[in-house]
Amino acid sequence: MNTIICLAVGVTDFHFNVKAFFEKFGYLEEKTSSGQQHSPADREKAIRNFQQLVGLPVTGILDRKTVKKMQAPRCGNKDILRDKDTAARTKSSNLLKPAEFKTLGLKWPKTEVSWKVIGYTRTNPLSQSQHRRAFINAFNKWSSVSPLRFREVASGDADIIIDFKRYDHGDGSPFDGRSGTLAHAFFPGTSAISGDTHFDDDEKWTMGTSEGTNLEIVAAHEFGHALGLSHSSTPEALMAPYYQGYDPNYKLHNDDIRGIQSLYARDGSMYATRKELIYKFNRNGIGFERGFPKKTRKIYKRAPKNAGAAVKDRYGRVYMFKGNKIFRYTDYQLDQGYPKRIPGKNNFYRTIQAAITWYDGRTYVFKGDKYSIWDERYINPPSGYPRPISSFWGGIPVNVEAAIRWGSNTYFKFDDRYRRKYAGYPKPKAAPWLGCGRTTPK
Repeated sequence: MNTIICLAVGVTDFHFNVKAFFEKFGYLEEKTSSGQQHSPADREKAIRNFQQLVGLPVTGILDRKTVKKMQAPRCGNKDILRDKDTAARTKSSNLLKPAEFKTLGLKWPKTEVSWKVIGYTRTNPLSQSQHRRAFINAFNKWSSVSPLRFREVASGDADIIIDFKRYDHGDGSPFDGRSGTLAHAFFPGTSAISGDTHFDDDEKWTMGTSEGTNLEIVAAHEFGHALGLSHSSTPEALMAPYYQGYDPNYKLHNDDIRGIQSLYARDGSMYATRKELIYKFNRNGIGFERGFPKKTRKIYKRAPKNAGAAVKDRYGRVYMFKGNKIFRYTDYQLDQGYPKRIPGKNNFYRTIQAAITWYDGRTYVFKGDKYSIWDERYINPPSGYPRPISSFWGGIPVNVEAAIRWGSNTYFKFDDRYRRKYAGYPKPKAAPWLGCGRTTPK
């Protein structure tokens, strides 16, 4: 699967490297040796996942429409993030809490974010003032729907550093000339490159015209990444991976708004579920808010009894897993078309035991001694999953029930950044707030 030489694709596509594309954007794991090959099942799954993401018929066949979409101008960030993609850029002051669903987003620990331009396009006639206007307008899209405020600095360090680059420019994500990859940005974090946003200087950047590539629209997308958002599977969303063309009246889609608000406009509360009850912990984590616990069905109508797991994704949507069914709630209302059946008798996504949304915005599900990324865009786990829990979370027991193990009279506390249990854990289950079952529901 190195190049396209057959199927329903014409000769003009012969030099498009499908394998490199799927590895670059996370659909397949990168093979370190030229002799290593992906299995046919992995290749078909990659095609299916891509087709589902971009709204094409999900056939698993590499047809002309699929290849044409792959070749379209797009963002250089990955569609599917793997462990190594965020390991060097992580930042989180949050500890994993004893909650089965919550939103943990890779975000700036403040609402005022600084930015600075250190380089302007060298191959386009745009003035510096036009650059700045494009960037200010792009930032304003996000500040208009969130508590975020953006401050430009002329000197010194900044959270988001903006520059124009060409080809290999030293950050591990080379550009490819005109068209193809337009720009990329790095998630918030503590490394020197966190938040930085780069534009391909070989593109024809424009303002206020359908000719070329609109700088403001692409900047607004990339700043979404720099603030902590990943790619969206909603085709109309600004955070969809492909450039949608110039629109003088473009605005954030509801999907974009919910995404940014899930990171920067949450109530900060911690929730947990146990059997048919839902708990809301107080801010010091050793008691419950007044009125809790409550019957889950009093808050989430038609919720399953004794759900195997429940989790809130980066957009604030709540998922509940029960056997071979998945329930999805938006603003406490069961979404249309749910519950849905999880297909495949041996599908790992069936009978999930625990789930959690991690600091990078990805949701993980657990069953037995294995875990996988969960994303409703994909019918089955992505290539390379499920994996042993021990390969990613050191020192954690099998049969995980939640972020904390509730069993054998012990509980575990984990380091969010290094994916290990803290020294001194497990500890006896003696803390009063661990006795959830002794509280009478309201």
